[in-house]
Amino acid sequence: MVGAGSADKEQVQYMVRQLLALEAVPSPDHAADALAAAICYTTHEGFAAATAAAASGGGAR
Repeated sequence: MVGAGSADKEQVQYMVRQLLALEAVPSPDHAADALAAAICYTTHEGFAAATAAAASGGGAR
C-alpha cells in the first residue's frame, strides 16, 4: 500500500483513509491494518483466482 512494508502506522492509516474515501482514520488502530490487508488482497492475484473459482462454482481457495 505504501511501499516496502516498513511504513509507520500513520502512513497505513492515511492510505486506507484515502483509498476508501473515509471521513476519519479507522479505529481501533488495528482496523486500518486489517483494511490494508484486504485492499492488498483484492488488488492482487488471490482475489482474481478466488472470484473466478467462485463464479465457476468451485468455491474460494
